[in-house]
Formats: sequence, structure tokens, C-alpha cells
Amino acid sequence: MKKRMNRFTAGVMAAALAMTALTGCSNGGSSAATTAAPAATTAAASGDTTAAPAGETTAAESAAAAVDDLAKKLEVVPDDELYVGCSLTTMADEYMITFQENFEKMADERGIKYIIQGADSNAITQVEQIENMITMGVNVIFLWAVDVEGTADVLRKAKEKGIYVISGDGDIGYATGAVDTANGVDQYAYGYAATQMAADWIEATFPDAADGSIEVCVYSNPSSTKFEARQRALLEIENLTSKAKLVEEYNLAGETNLQPKCQEYADMMVANHPNVKVIICHSTSFGMAIDEVLQRSPSINPEEVGIFCVDWLEAGAECIVKSRDAQSCIRGLSILETTNNAYVAFHMATREILPDPESGMYYQGVLQVTSDNVEEIMAKVASGEL
Repeated sequence: MKKRMNRFTAGVMAAALAMTALTGCSNGGSSAATTAAPAATTAAASGDTTAAPAGETTAAESAAAAVDDLAKKLEVVPDDELYVGCSLTTMADEYMITFQENFEKMADERGIKYIIQGADSNAITQVEQIENMITMGVNVIFLWAVDVEGTADVLRKAKEKGIYVISGDGDIGYATGAVDTANGVDQYAYGYAATQMAADWIEATFPDAADGSIEVCVYSNPSSTKFEARQRALLEIENLTSKAKLVEEYNLAGETNLQPKCQEYADMMVANHPNVKVIICHSTSFGMAIDEVLQRSPSINPEEVGIFCVDWLEAGAECIVKSRDAQSCIRGLSILETTNNAYVAFHMATREILPDPESGMYYQGVLQVTSDNVEEIMAKVASGEL
């Protein structure tokens, strides 16, 4: 364990220095590159080696202290001493429900204490829940933030109390400086992979279609900072193929009963856009709810409609298989290279997965699942390879 920790500590120093500079200069997402250098930095660059005033801490000293603090937090804690708090954006989504079930199973098998709560997509509720977790004595917090800036202060409080804070929001969460590390994916790339599959399918299915003739609807859910990035990617369809025309976006931010609302919107879509050919969805649970509506709609020809979604659900993969016989319209999923996100979060909490020493984060890549590789992907998931 000691050798592993030393490798991490040496590698993460540069990342900590960079993060110190980033969080010191950023304000509401402003680029550090456009911020004037502090006077002390300018003086040093010109050859002035005057020491920092007595009693003040230099950026390098702050970064070194942060690395030492993180190294301590990355030391393995016995299972019977762990108490993990998971704060999720919502529990109204099948993906989050699956996360909870998988996390609880792993924790129960090892006798690890935990609490899992959903914030109903409300930033104030999430802050209150995290405050309560701190009071209850958790020593690890994993969260998907409703609002990364809105939770930053309470997470800094948790860090100062020695709690190991893990963001599930990737670089968006890590950039606040309020967390120790992050597990995530580039949400724009995650959504873009689904949109690219949709564009490829349009080109292959309608090779002679005129520009702007293939109607597309998007079902988004920009209910958090990271999901706003995913939303932007889902809306890129017209930039990926000239044949596409985005006719409507159905925005589900703020909704609590997501799947029923998707079906309500799908009924509206069929009535208002009977010629729609492509639907791009924020999540696979959205896509499956919409697919049910399309399958029972006499005006829809399933052979001419494609649904493309983000996130892994085995039932969604099974729908791709069914699409070959027009029993489903789901034709593509954008998934993480580790489909069981609870596995990653759990093993980061237990320190069995460590952050990358250069970035300070654990990053996952993105895979595209289509009719061409769906059985292979399903087999890898079943075997635990994905």
C-alpha cells in the first residue's frame, strides 16, 4: 500500500498546483487563461525572488498541504470503520435506482455502513442532505451534484473535517476545488456519441434524403450542471448531418416522474410530428418509455424510426436486438466503459480504485452500442469485463 501511495503522491503534485491556480482564478467558470496573473506571480516572472510575507502561505505550500491531506485520505480504511454517504441528484430515474441497488448490495456483502439519498433535482435539498451526512459522521461522501457551485461550500466543509469527498461529475465537479477527487466522464462527449450514432443512422437509412428533410426530436434533462453539457451535445444533430432537422426539444428538467412525462411528451410528439424519424434521449430509461408509445402508435412505422440514448441498461441493449425485427425503435446506446457506475463509486470509497496521479481523477471512456456489437457488449457486461 505504501508503494502505491508514494507513486500517487509524486504524480498528483503537479495536478494539485494546477488546481490551486485554477480555483484561485476562476469565478463562475471564467477561463483562467483570460485572468491577469497576480502581482506576486508577475514579480517572480520578472526575476523578483522576494519571499512571501511572514505568516502567509505560498501556492506551492498550499498545494503540498493539499497533497498530504489527500494522501492521508487515500489510505485504506477498514470496512467496519467506513461510513459512506451517497447524495444523488434524483431517485426518479431508473439509472439512479440501479446505482442504489448495486451499491447497497456491495456494501451489505462487506458490512459497510452507508446512507443513500436522492435530492429530487433540488440543490437546496442536496445541501441539506450533505449537511445531515456530515452531522451523522460519514467519512466518505460520493455525490452527483444538482448544482456543482451550489454544493461547493458544504463540500469544502466536509473536506476540512477530513471526509473523503468524491464527485461523480468528472472535471466539472473537480474544477470547483471543493472535492478530493472525481469519477466521471466528459458529459459532452457522452451525449455526442449518441448524437453521432443518430447522424450515422440517418445517412445509412436515408441516403437520398434532401437536406433538412429528416425530422428529429430531442428529450433532454439539463437538471444539473453536468447534464447541461450533455444537453448541448444532444442538440448537435444538425451539425453532424445536413439531412437532419431538429423540430422540437422536450425538456424534462424539474420533472419528478420522468418516465410518465416522457410518454406524455411522446404522445404529443406523435400528434404534432407524425413524420419524426429520429429521437435522441438524455437517458436509456427515457428512450424505453418513448419506445413503448411508438410501438403502440398506428401512425408510426418502427422500421423507419431510430431512438438513440445515453447510459447502459440491459433492457435497452435487448431493445437494440429487437430493433432488427422492428419490435423496438432503440438502435444505439452511448455507454461508459464501466457500465456499473456503482462499482466504481464503491471501490473509490474503499480506496480500491485510486485517482489518476496526473489528473487527480478517475476517468471513464465512452463506448457506442449498436446492432453490430450489442451481443458482444452484453456478453462483456455479463462476464464483468465491462
